[in-house]
Amino acid sequence: KSHLISVVGFFEKSSMNIKIFIGFGILILLFNNVNFFKRNGMLMQRKVYVPIEKCNCSRAYYDSYFKWLSDDTLYAETTCSETAWRRGSKQKVMSYTYYANSLTNDEATHAYIKGIAANVQSIKKFFPGWAMRLYYDVHSTHPLYKDMCRLVCQNNHVDLCNVRNLPGVPLKNASSLFGMLWRFFPTLDPQVDIIGSRDLDSVFTEREVAAVQEWMNSDKILHAMRDHPQHKTEILGGLWEANVVSQKARNLWKKSWDDLIVDTSAWTGKSGRGNDQRLLTRYIWNIWGHKNALHHDSYFCQVYSNSTPWPVQRKKGVNNFVGAVVKSNLTIWQECPQKCRKHSEWKLC
Repeated sequence: KSHLISVVGFFEKSSMNIKIFIGFGILILLFNNVNFFKRNGMLMQRKVYVPIEKCNCSRAYYDSYFKWLSDDTLYAETTCSETAWRRGSKQKVMSYTYYANSLTNDEATHAYIKGIAANVQSIKKFFPGWAMRLYYDVHSTHPLYKDMCRLVCQNNHVDLCNVRNLPGVPLKNASSLFGMLWRFFPTLDPQVDIIGSRDLDSVFTEREVAAVQEWMNSDKILHAMRDHPQHKTEILGGLWEANVVSQKARNLWKKSWDDLIVDTSAWTGKSGRGNDQRLLTRYIWNIWGHKNALHHDSYFCQVYSNSTPWPVQRKKGVNNFVGAVVKSNLTIWQECPQKCRKHSEWKLC
């Protein structure tokens, strides 16, 4: 009888060990293959409707029950809104700033809403798969607000980021910070891999896409573009990208923000023209940016050492330079210095 009990006990223990072993095996498979399951739509999902702040619409997301396996980022650790957070990790973002100084429904207001609308479509065409973030400080009673809501409600790749009600990184309320700095916040967002900073009064071009693609194929974590005889500064506020995939890049940006945010010139609210570029030079370019950047330059390659010539030749016609203000209808005819050309015969490089 005692032998029988021992045998039964042995099998019971063996059965328990087998169950534990199988359980651990399943967990290991889940962790190792979560990306496979995500790609093939095999994770259990539930549909979640997220209201867009102060807009009369919501956005549907398919929220995985196993989201924690691939992205455990807390909302409070991000830099935009719940709709942006719901996108999950590995985001590529084009980031913009908009603020209204008054409640007037004037020509300038209409120009900016046209700029927002133009960029909503321009991103879809030139950077498919990227999200557009609009960091804004506009009262909900402003004539522009309904137009903003209409654009975000009709375009799932657009996220509104209310700077008076942010998740908390680097600030919960950033309205007193110089407005043009808001668009740089995604450099601190753990869900963002690539961020581009742009102006609302210009739109993308094939020339710009070629330059961004060349940078993305490189090992550089910063990209700057200079494409006009007046682009004589290290980093233009609306013509740069950052790759923040590596921990090195995230650490560099974190240190730069720690220093930048205590600089008095960062706290000028809606005034302080050019402060964003001066701060980029002071805390990014001069400290680590110049050593870690691929920068395309058509006129000042001898001023900014290690510049890279533009990968495609400049077209003839209006707005034939990157960063052109659309309504200005300017054309560049000035020849590039020989040393700034990819090919010597490219006089308009």
